[in-house]
Formats: sequence, C-alpha cells, structure tokens
Amino acid sequence: DLPTDRSRPDLFGFRGGVVIHALNRELSEQIQAYCSKNQLTAYMFYTGVYGVMLSKYAGQKDLVLGSPVSNRTTPELMDICGPFLETLPLRLLPTGTVADYYGHLRKKVLALLDHSKITLEEIIEGAGIPRSLAGNPLFRVFFSMRPMDASAFAFGGQKASYRQISTSTSKLDLSLEVAESEGATQLFFEYSKELFEEETIRLYARSFETIAREIVASEVETVEEISGIAPQDRVKYIERPAKRVAPYL
Repeated sequence: DLPTDRSRPDLFGFRGGVVIHALNRELSEQIQAYCSKNQLTAYMFYTGVYGVMLSKYAGQKDLVLGSPVSNRTTPELMDICGPFLETLPLRLLPTGTVADYYGHLRKKVLALLDHSKITLEEIIEGAGIPRSLAGNPLFRVFFSMRPMDASAFAFGGQKASYRQISTSTSKLDLSLEVAESEGATQLFFEYSKELFEEETIRLYARSFETIAREIVASEVETVEEISGIAPQDRVKYIERPAKRVAPYL
C-alpha cells in the first residue's frame, strides 16, 4: 500500500484528479534505444519504472497492479468497433539487478497475454479474496499505455488531435497512463483526492522521470541503487529537514 496523505475511508469514493507530466523528446528517444538494446517493449519499460517508483514509496518488494489486456482473440472481432479489454493483475518484484528485474517482468507480461481470456472476477473468486467497500480487493494501482502514437490519428485523410477530458473521478488509488506523441511522452497520473494531495502526485511524477533517467543511463546495476527521488526533492524533503545541508558562509 502506498502511504497516503489522508486516512483511507471505509467506503471508497470516486472523487479524483489528474496530474500530467511530460518526458522530453531526448529522454523518450533514449528510452526507445534502451528498449531496442534490451529486447523490451515500451510497455514493459514504463511498467518496470512504475513498479520501482511504487516500491520505493511503499517500501515493498512484491507488488500487484492492474493492467488492461486486449481480448480480441478471434479474427471476427478485429473489425468491430469498441473496447474488447480485460483488466488483469500483474505481479512485480522490483529487486535484484535491473537486468534480472526486467527479465522477470518480460516473462510476467507474456504470461499475462497468454491468459487474457480469464476474467478478474474468476481470479478473485478462485483465490478466495474477501471483497471490501474500501477498494479493489486485488490491486489499488493501475498502469496502461496507449497502443499508438496520438499524432497518428486521422479520419478521411484529415489529421485529428487527441483531447484529454478530465472526469474528476478515480476508480483506484492511483492510475498511470503513458501516451507517446510526436516523439515525446506524456504521463497521466489519475489519483484519488480522498487519499492524496496534488503535490504528492507531482512528487511521484518527478520520481518516475528520475528513475527512468537512471535506468537508461545505466548509472545503477541493482534496483536498490536507484535513488527514486529527484535531486531537488531530495534536498527539500530529506536533506534540509534532516539538517544535512549546511548554508553557504
């Protein structure tokens, strides 16, 4: 569980907000190169970064998050409009070397795709997990990635632009959607306002970028070596309160 700014209510409300954080073109290109070199998809890379971020703040090495899986498993469904999706749990173990972590994540993602026909309800019932009005019984965080570049949208040869519309709601504690557009990357953090302050989510967003930069730069060998917090946030939230920074004299 992520540490929250407010106590968790007995009945989960759906009042939410969205924080948008952009990764510049240079970093996005570095991520693409890293994925090509290490035989990872962009989805695998960003899921891995998200897992490290959650692990750092939750203090846990064994995480479960929800993720959508396409359920177009037969040819006759390919030309039908509408979402054919199933939300399934994905287990992450952010520990050990970065290479091993991503190797394990790759296997988990492929296994998730192989079992896309199973439903979340079947998993919950089969595992005997008790339900609660306080939230989802299996996971409280979510990750998704748009399957195509937003700049590729076109109707009748006319280019269309994607417009993000806020619903001011949140189905889970925290959800992250990654979208690529014209070489850059945007992160959409949807969060529960009953649990988090906006500044906390902005802190998470900066941490996500910091973790991504450290991984692609190959500055660390193990997940434990990843700092997980932006330099300016480390000074603000750790070093100054702990009086580890001496003023210039």
